[in-house]
Order: sequence, then structure tokens, then C-alpha cells
Amino acid sequence: MRIALGAARPEAHAGADLATLSLASEAIQRGLVARSDVRLFATADRRALYEIARFQPDLVGFSVLTARYAHAVRFAERMRGLSPHARTIIGGHHISAVPESLAEVFYLAALGEGEDTFCALLECLRDHGDFSPEHVEGIDGVAYRLDDGSLHKTRPRGLILELDRLAHLDWSLSRPEDLSVDRISYREQKAFRAPSHLLYSSRGCAFKCSFCATNSVWSKPGVRHFSAEYTGEAIERLYERHGARELVVLDDVFAYSKKRVEVLIAELERRRLAPRGRRRISRP
Repeated sequence: MRIALGAARPEAHAGADLATLSLASEAIQRGLVARSDVRLFATADRRALYEIARFQPDLVGFSVLTARYAHAVRFAERMRGLSPHARTIIGGHHISAVPESLAEVFYLAALGEGEDTFCALLECLRDHGDFSPEHVEGIDGVAYRLDDGSLHKTRPRGLILELDRLAHLDWSLSRPEDLSVDRISYREQKAFRAPSHLLYSSRGCAFKCSFCATNSVWSKPGVRHFSAEYTGEAIERLYERHGARELVVLDDVFAYSKKRVEVLIAELERRRLAPRGRRRISRP
């Protein structure tokens, strides 16, 4: 089975998408796909469109924010003309918050936290060859259109409480130019900055702001942390295998727990990944 995953972002040099990278890494660890049968696209542009068409995947998945949803729909419609046999699915903040917006071009939507749902969908496609309602109904965290156009949602999927069971991100799936962040070009990054990588050390937020879509994915307020050992190993892999010298931490509330940050710093010091000496940790 071949899969292609991306964030459907129209802009170049936006950085790797950790959501789809995590889905692919988890599917590989569970033996559902081979590494050679995975393609990631950080930018949904003409080049990505034709690369996906040449790859001829069985499934194409998008993780999309609201601002890019319309672009994702247009991209998926164009892609369907080039790869008509590929099943297209969508997940991420937008569709989790507003599943009623599910466009006809998508077979279904994965709602909320995605790794377990995505792997269950791969198993369904492997075993049955399609996403027909009778096969998808037993998968939690999915929404799809019925024949009359109405939206049907399966039971909500619970959160992953033990984050350390998830696969470490397989950065070898990403192209070097997709590691740049903050719209800094790959050429500029090589010339003027240390190699940058993105990182999550926790999921969720302790607050419930009305303007924020975070809890549409995590389903309720609360912070779950990867352990210091897991995070330390992730950083060590980035440092030793991929040359990372700069990390952009994407946690919603990284310094919410001062004690936890101190434990993480101690773990990095143990691995000789952080300078020893005085440090200050503060938060509002």
C-alpha cells in the first residue's frame, strides 16, 4: 500500500508538518506500510501534485487548518483527476472543529487525535479495499457523508494517554528543504542559521480560550507530556542523525509546569545536549 500525506499549505518553505510525519512514522512502526511506500509533501503546489500523480498512492491524507481548507479542497479535486483510484481523507484542526464542512472530494474525515484512527483506516483499506460505511462504522473518530449527503460521525475516539507509546518521528521521510521554518528559505538557512527542526514535547493546553481550535483536536483542556526520557531521545536523534542545532518547540504551553521543564533540562544535561551552569525558568 502506498500513502502520501501533507498539510496542503500553498506557501513554500513552511517547514515540515509534524502531524502527518507522526501519522507516517506510526504506520511504519506498526508495519502497515513500508518506508519506501510513503511520500510526504510540505507544500501543496503544482510540483507536489505531479509528484503524487507519479507516485500513484492508494491513499492521500491531508492535515489542514481553516485558513488552508479551501486550498486543500481545490488541490484534492485536481489530484483526483490525475490519481482517480486514490482515496483522499482529511484530518486536523479545521475538520475536527467543523466536521459539517466535509467536502465531497474527501472519502472521510479523521476527527481529533489522529495516530490510532489513521492506522485503523489503513487496516480497513488493507483488509477491505475501500472505506464503505459498513467497514468504517466500527472505527472511532471518523466522519463521512451518507448517500443522502448527510454527515455521519462514529463514536469519538479517546485521547492517547500514554504518549511515549507513539513512534519517534522518522525525519528521514522529510526532504532537507522541508526542515526550514518561519518561511526562511533553505538556502538562507544553510548560509546563516543552524539546521532547525520542529518539536513537540507535549500535547494539549490547560486553558479553554474561545478563539482557539486546540481543544477541537484534544477534545478537552489538559496537558499530556511526553516523558523527559522520550523527549531527550527525540532531541538526541535530531542532533546526532540529522544535524539539528536549533529546535523550535511547538507546545501550546511548554513552560506551564516549571518542575517539568527542570526535569527535561536535567535529562538533556545527562545526555550532554544542554550547557551546564546557571539557568532561569519563569512563566507569567
